[in-house]
Amino acid sequence: MQDAGWTSAGSGIVSKPTRCGGARMGVIVATLLVTTIARAELPAETVVRIYPTAVVTSDQVTLKDIATIEGEGAQLAGGWAITAAPGLGQEAVLEQSTVQQALLRRGINPGTWVFRGSAKCRISRPMPVGGLRREVPATMAADTDSVAKPQAADTGSRTGVPKPQAVEPDPDTLEGMIHRHIAERMAGLGGKSSIQMNPALRELLRLSKPTYEFHITDRSDRLVGLVPLEVAIYREGKLEQVQSVLADVSLVKTVVAAAGPINRGQTIRPQDVVLLERTFDRTDKPGLVNLSAAVGQRAIRFINKDEMVTGKDIEPVPLVLRNDVVMVTARRGSVTIKAAAKALTSAGYGEAVVLRNESSKETFTATVTGQKAAE
Repeated sequence: MQDAGWTSAGSGIVSKPTRCGGARMGVIVATLLVTTIARAELPAETVVRIYPTAVVTSDQVTLKDIATIEGEGAQLAGGWAITAAPGLGQEAVLEQSTVQQALLRRGINPGTWVFRGSAKCRISRPMPVGGLRREVPATMAADTDSVAKPQAADTGSRTGVPKPQAVEPDPDTLEGMIHRHIAERMAGLGGKSSIQMNPALRELLRLSKPTYEFHITDRSDRLVGLVPLEVAIYREGKLEQVQSVLADVSLVKTVVAAAGPINRGQTIRPQDVVLLERTFDRTDKPGLVNLSAAVGQRAIRFINKDEMVTGKDIEPVPLVLRNDVVMVTARRGSVTIKAAAKALTSAGYGEAVVLRNESSKETFTATVTGQKAAE
């Protein structure tokens, strides 16, 4: 029996009989399977999120000036020049399509690059310090490069990490005003804020009172992470420009941590825990803030030295177990009565325990105050 195969003949395609045994058919099927699998294993995506506005201080606009880049090759691609920067004190609009064309000339694979965010970016280039006639102290070094990038919390151990000390900006500068604005928003969280901003905004952030006045508006309810702000800059009572600013905000807080290894099932003693400062990128991560909340509790997992202790890591130690004979104290004015009762439930310190009077067989509830003791 013969199978039909396809071969080219001149400019057309004609059929001719070929012999194709079972072995050859198996090779063809295997080749098709390998090709299908290879196509399924696509390269990782690189995601570019374009800002609606950006500020540049150099003669070239790079990709990292106008967007965040995530994925393979992000660090290298961030330094690629996209276009020439506008003149000093001027603005320009950069379309997303222009960015894509510049990257294609760099040889990117368009099938693995995803563009999100704004369809266009308004780029401004502020005048240099002398051109703006600002009064900035010569010794001022509180630019955004001096602010250490907060380290991410250790998600494996749920422990925050120590935060390096950062230089506080001049309170009269725009940077100082933004720091104070964010600190006031985060006052209800306790602790303090750690803030980092785009180094491309360095010149803008150094604008200072009394030459300039600033009005800062929140563009989101977000307290930590990437916090968007809008800054209106006035000079001599006249609006000069409105600038979008994206601040990277972390929460720095003193929390309870293990002074040494704490074993599972161990009752935590005062010497087992200490207070340490940790940095968090989410408001739901901070653990216990008072040592008393951990002392006397029982660890439900192993906790490493210096690891943060959270409410999920501990449980009350049952001071009264079911069927224990409990000494119950009842107070009526100046009269104190003590009697024994049988525990029908287990409970820890401060918890309610159900007891039964063995003489009358009546049940009642009391609060555990100590080992086999209740009131």
